[in-house]
Amino acid sequence: MPHRLALEQMADEIRRNRLACRELVEAHLRQIERHNPKLNAFVEVFAEEARAAARAADEAAARGQWLGRLHGVPLTVKDSFDVAGRPTYCGSRFRLSHRAAQDATAVARLRQAGAILLGKTNCPEFLANYETDNHITGRTNNPWDLARTSGGSSGGEAALIAARCSAGGLGSDGGGSIRIPAHFCGIAGLKPTPGRVSAAGHFPLINHPGGLLGVGGPMARTAADVRLLFEETAGYDPDDPFSAPVPLRRPDLAGLRIGLLEQLHGVPVQAAVRSAVQQTAVLLERLGFPLEPFQPRGLERALDRPSGGHDTGNLRQSAGAACPGYPRQPQRRRHSGGRSTHWPPVRRGTAAGSGGADRRDPRAVFRAARIARLVLPVTQRRGG
Repeated sequence: MPHRLALEQMADEIRRNRLACRELVEAHLRQIERHNPKLNAFVEVFAEEARAAARAADEAAARGQWLGRLHGVPLTVKDSFDVAGRPTYCGSRFRLSHRAAQDATAVARLRQAGAILLGKTNCPEFLANYETDNHITGRTNNPWDLARTSGGSSGGEAALIAARCSAGGLGSDGGGSIRIPAHFCGIAGLKPTPGRVSAAGHFPLINHPGGLLGVGGPMARTAADVRLLFEETAGYDPDDPFSAPVPLRRPDLAGLRIGLLEQLHGVPVQAAVRSAVQQTAVLLERLGFPLEPFQPRGLERALDRPSGGHDTGNLRQSAGAACPGYPRQPQRRRHSGGRSTHWPPVRRGTAAGSGGADRRDPRAVFRAARIARLVLPVTQRRGG
């Protein structure tokens, strides 16, 4: 079952002539046929193109020609990166007629390293949500529990990598869009420094000063695989104004100390969360890193501020109330007419007649504002 190997192992087995690229691609395509109907994580599968690329890669290997460190490894890319000749819907019906003229820089670098593209993966409309659902492809489910979300906005990518339908791939992240789905699906992901991985060819545009928080980055099942993808996609690109010709370097870990924060002042912590932190601390100590318990200074009073948009209560009280019977994330979805009502735009208990004010959920307001920021400039230009 070659699809169960780590990405680095796949590349190594191919280079040692112990695994054919065609065999590896077919194993992933079988996984996709088996699992994607339940996950709904692909926008488009490039099955025939992937088979043709695998044959070409095997023929090149037979001649002793190696395309790069990712020779023959099947990968996927989030449907916010351009792939030449293919649409980049970014989850929006506004872009149904779009076709990319060329590969995004990061996609081109994956191909140059020998990777084979299996397809493009699902994301929320304009990437403006922490779960993955849209009016084109629909909702992507978590491979560990289909009733739960895979996160967003790189939720399709995370779900497929976790389900071993892809060895790894490209996501993008502004406010957690790589890190949150990676966490929800149990894989690894990296949000690099802006400009390290070129954002040229990404939609919405993030290679401009207004997109400072948004970056492209790698996702895979292990940290070592993420490092490999990062090294192959990072590099200077004049089409990204944040990009700089600064070479990558391996960090010097000598003298590194790691702070251990098991509990933030008096805020309650779930037993499962505390246990996970303690297990991580033990692992780090076994790796030779000294740990020092600490508490951040200057945040004590912040914990007593009202939280969650309520008139009363604070972070301590909210966390204490939430700890029994948790978790909330990944959240179970509630369905209404086939559409997700995962984050209702109006808080429950505050509708008219309930005795409370009709307060808009700030998360829904944020999403609406972000979409308006993307759409309104276009309409303004068209309408003068």
